[in-house]
Amino acid sequence: MITVAARQRLLTLLAVALTLSLIPALAAEHQAATIEALFADLDGSYRMAPDDANAGIGGAPPHLTAHYAAVFAPAIGANVAYWQLDAGEDSRVYRQALLVFEPDGDGNFRQRAYNFRTPEDYVHGHTRPDIFIGIQPDDIVPAVADSCISTWSLTEQGWSGIMAADSCRMFSERRNTWRLIGAEVLPRGDSLLYVERGFSEDGEMLFGLPDGEHYDLKRIQAEASAID
Repeated sequence: MITVAARQRLLTLLAVALTLSLIPALAAEHQAATIEALFADLDGSYRMAPDDANAGIGGAPPHLTAHYAAVFAPAIGANVAYWQLDAGEDSRVYRQALLVFEPDGDGNFRQRAYNFRTPEDYVHGHTRPDIFIGIQPDDIVPAVADSCISTWSLTEQGWSGIMAADSCRMFSERRNTWRLIGAEVLPRGDSLLYVERGFSEDGEMLFGLPDGEHYDLKRIQAEASAID
């Protein structure tokens, strides 16, 4: 015959077991909600104000326009976005990449950037996200080393995507030297605060804005979101 105390211990163990079994599902649900919130804040097109066009050390490419769109690319990852940066009055494509987001276990997301082997096939991918459904790992190559992975975290001000210059080291073929590269992307409602900074290995700033300053790109309201 089971005593009252034994029955109580059994019920407690069953409750603990049930709770533990639910934790992975709850964590996955929270993670999905978090990445959806990040993509919702980031998604859209943003244009640099004309008076920002040549600001900063070394200048900035004039008339920058940034595009972000969540895309369905099942062979690449669960959380994928297309990014394109246009420059100049004619809005020519300056850079483009596929961004893959992965949870880091601490509530943040790591962002890995990939270049396209045939970039011309994916120009303006933010306006035609269906082209990514069939994209395969062989169609892309890593854009940066593992030390240059960006980390996205949620702060009181909003999401912050940071690539730390103290760990990201890239080789400049044009100048035949190594550089330290940092970047920050901060979606803030109708603004996208954005900056890249480059340093020599001895710490001299080569391009970008001083610490704490960003280019302010404004959301283009007339353009429809790719994931609305």
